[in-house]
Amino acid sequence: MSRKTQDTKTKAMKRNADSVRPARGRTDNTSTAKKSSSTKRTDAYNPVRALQAKNGRFYFLAFVLVILACVSMWRVASHQVLAGDQGFEFLQAQGDARSLRTETITAHRGVITDRHGEPLAVSTPVVSVWAEPKFLLGESDKWPALAVALGMSEQELRERIGRYANKEFVYLRRHLSPA
Repeated sequence: MSRKTQDTKTKAMKRNADSVRPARGRTDNTSTAKKSSSTKRTDAYNPVRALQAKNGRFYFLAFVLVILACVSMWRVASHQVLAGDQGFEFLQAQGDARSLRTETITAHRGVITDRHGEPLAVSTPVVSVWAEPKFLLGESDKWPALAVALGMSEQELRERIGRYANKEFVYLRRHLSPA
């Protein structure tokens, strides 16, 4: 082969090598080995730049996640610890309103009978009358009417209130049938 034919084939190979791009992540050893050092490809896959781009995305994502974690921790602290409109007291009150209830349940026992159907024990509803002695001491003019309503003497009522004067609670009469 002549020198001219060989140069033409080399130029054709270079043109073909430049037009065919290697797949990403792969390098075509035949096309890069025949290139001269003076020609640089700017569109070629550069693993250093790809790694830098991946690191940049990683650091950005890590930064966003750290910010989200800090914001959520701040919200938890503001709800649980710090006082305010939506603070600890508010949440305690809301929780109590949803879970604490006072319900009066009346439970009456049935009649206990013997084998012939005769009642042995009968439960009847009863009430107890109680008072706060400190409050009752200020209302001594109403004691006679209260003693008559309870079926006891005024002297007995006066002694009972005097005995429990420093207490917060006293039963005046127990097991009364409801009127």
